[in-house]
Parts: sequence; structure tokens; C-alpha cells
Amino acid sequence: MGFEDVEVEEIHTPQLGDPFPELEVRTTKGLIKLPDFFKGKWFVLFSHPGDFTPVCTTEFVAFAKRHDGFREINCELIGLSIDQVFCHIKWLEWIEENLGVRVDFPVIADDSGMVADLLGMISPSKGSNTVRAVFVVDPEGKIRAMLYYPQEVGRNVDEILRLVRALQVSDERKAALPANWPDNELVGDDLIVPPASSVEEKRSRMEAKARGEVECFDWWFCHRTYSDDLKYLLERAVIRELQVSIQYMWQHVKLEGTEIGKRLKDIAIQEMKHAEEIAERLTELGGIPPTKPSRVRVGESPREMMELDAEDEEGAVKLYTKIIKIAKERGDSKTAEMFEKILKDEEEHLEFFRSQQ
Repeated sequence: MGFEDVEVEEIHTPQLGDPFPELEVRTTKGLIKLPDFFKGKWFVLFSHPGDFTPVCTTEFVAFAKRHDGFREINCELIGLSIDQVFCHIKWLEWIEENLGVRVDFPVIADDSGMVADLLGMISPSKGSNTVRAVFVVDPEGKIRAMLYYPQEVGRNVDEILRLVRALQVSDERKAALPANWPDNELVGDDLIVPPASSVEEKRSRMEAKARGEVECFDWWFCHRTYSDDLKYLLERAVIRELQVSIQYMWQHVKLEGTEIGKRLKDIAIQEMKHAEEIAERLTELGGIPPTKPSRVRVGESPREMMELDAEDEEGAVKLYTKIIKIAKERGDSKTAEMFEKILKDEEEHLEFFRSQQ
């Protein structure tokens, strides 16, 4: 028998934009048909190398603690490994009993490795266990994003949550999103306008800039406001103030006994007062103030701390300038005047952090 007589089964690993394959899987919640089980919702399928392993345990705790956050944006979670279902159940019980965290999403028991093979979750160089793969699937059952982490590095779950939200906003607004959205260093939470593809489109883009409809660094690099909803912008402001108040206080602890450490404590207290003022105004406008900050970046050296802090203050200046502009346009003098005072404080903070670099 020659090589031409050998039948080779070709396995097609799904690509971005492909329909998620129809599967019936055994899970800790019973038999589930994918993607139908999550019809009308986004879902994140993530694989882990194995139960009762330290890094995987930290990941499951992280996903479980953010499960409500995913649900708030119409997204569900489902885990997977090649362990058997009874092993999953015992491990999830251990997590709840010993770490106080309840894992409420289903976990696939892919003990045959069928799903892992189909989705390309096994790397031959890493043995028979699954790598840390992530599939983001939209309500139409299409794969919108795929991430692969090595076994030795745990995932950033906040980034996965951000990714889902960003994809939703991109679909809703028909726009691209910048790096680290909604905290981009150049455009904040603005959306990127696709580059002009003709001379006429370039001309109309510049006319739109003149009318104030878009902002541009150049004709090919323009951006527009994601939201002019004051309540949304005030929510962003509260989250930002909570973040930096914690961040600056941590830095104060690390630099305690120095002049910079003392100044950081004063700024942290001031930022917390800002958070309280903005939250109060947001409540008056009918909004619900957030209670959790976004990422907190402490930095290692004093110089790195000052660089990070300057970046955060630059973002605050841009955000608060936008809030003042929109509030004035809508005749909301109370919000505008409050943020004008806060903006002066942030500009002083920015000047201090720059002076220490």
C-alpha cells in the first residue's frame, strides 16, 4: 500500500469569524448543547490544564469573582479541561469550602479530549493537557476572538472582560477601538474613525473636524466621542477617582518618610473627596455610582510611579474637560462648575508628577 492509499482526516481548527462548532458536552451542570445553550448571549469558553492545580485555581477564582460583571454585559462563562466531571465537582467544592468563592458557571468534562482537539486547545510540546485557550463567541454563534496563554502563565480576566465589552461597542457603533480602550493614552474612551479612503472622503473628514464632529491628529487619524451621556461619563470619573486614590495611597506606603510619599497621601485624600463629590452628583442625576475601581498601577521605582501617575492625570484632564464641555452645552452649570474646580486640582497633580520624573 502506497502513501496515496492512506486516508488522512483533516481537522479544521476554527478561525475568527467561523461559526462555533455544534457540540453536545458533559458539564458540571449536566449535558449542554453548544452554542445553542447560550443562544442570544455572548459567551466565553476557556480551557485550563487541570483541576487541583495552583494557577488554574487562581484563574477560576478570578473568573468567578467577575461572573456578575460578564453577566451585566449579556455574557456567560464556561470552562473546560480534560478531567472527568466528578473531579471538576470535587475541585469546585474545594474552592468554595477553602477559598470562600462559589463557581456558578458550567465546566466541561472533556475527558476524551474531543472538544480540545476540535478547538486546537492542545499543544503537542506541552503534553496532553489543554493550554489556556479562550474563545469569545457572539450571540449569533460566531467566534469573535481567540486567545492562547501558555500553561505557566495565568490569564488577565479583566482583559477578557474588556475584550468582550469592546467587541460589543464596536458592533454597536460600527467603529474600531484604540489600544487599552476605554483608557487609551491618546484618545481616552473615544472611538477610532476608519481612515479616509478617497480624496473626497478626506475632504469631508476635514469638514467634519471643522464642525467639531470629530477630532483628528491628521486626516487619516481621527476619533469621535463614544458617549455624550453625562451619567456614563460621571461613572467613568468615579471609577477613575477610586482607582487613583487607592493607587496613590499604596505608593505613599511604599515611599513613606519621603517628601513624595507625604505629597502622595495628600493627593490620595483629595482624590477620594473628588470621588465622593462626583458620586453624589451622579446620584442626583439619577445614576448609580460604581463602588469598584478599575486597574490599580503602583509601579516599582519612584520614577516609574510618577510616570504612571502622570499618565492617569493626563487622562483625567481629558475626561473632565469633555464633561465640562458637555455639561455647559446642556445648561448643567452645577456639574460644569464642580468639574472646573476638580480639573484645577488634577492639573496641579499632573504638574507635580511631571516635575518628579
